[in-house]
Amino acid sequence: MKISQLLGLGSSADQKSVDFLENAMIKQTQPGFDYLKFKQSIEQLAGLKLDTSTSFKSAFATASTMGVTKDSLIQSARHYLTILGEEKKQFDQALNNQVQQRIATKKEELVKLQQEIEDHRRQIAKLEKQILEFQDKIARSDEEVAEAKASIDQTKLKFENTYQQFVSAIEQDMTAIQQNL
Repeated sequence: MKISQLLGLGSSADQKSVDFLENAMIKQTQPGFDYLKFKQSIEQLAGLKLDTSTSFKSAFATASTMGVTKDSLIQSARHYLTILGEEKKQFDQALNNQVQQRIATKKEELVKLQQEIEDHRRQIAKLEKQILEFQDKIARSDEEVAEAKASIDQTKLKFENTYQQFVSAIEQDMTAIQQNL
């Protein structure tokens, strides 16, 4: 019979934990007639439909013939409580380590993500500033292009006008030479 059955654990007990704790107790079972063997004797007597007190007294009467005393049974039960206490201590430490590791890892991840968000926000702000600067430069360039085109057109017009004046003056002189000479 399993230790969990001897102790009357209910179905709400976690099977993985039951197996773990039972194995720890089995590994450190005491030699001779100990608390667990006493508990088995009580369970066997329970099948005879004896009351609790009679079951305990009958099991103890049998055990006392093997030199078992009330104190040795209590001491044996304490031995198993100590084993369970040590297992709980180790479990609590492992659990605490897992909690710390997982929480610390998550916190580090969150800090890293927050930092990345801030970095991206700064990059976005920098890019938006550059976009505005480029748009302003484009607007100024459009104005400069229009001004340059107007200036070039004006220079062309002035040149064409001056050119025509030169050509016209020379052509008039050529006509005068033809007529007067």
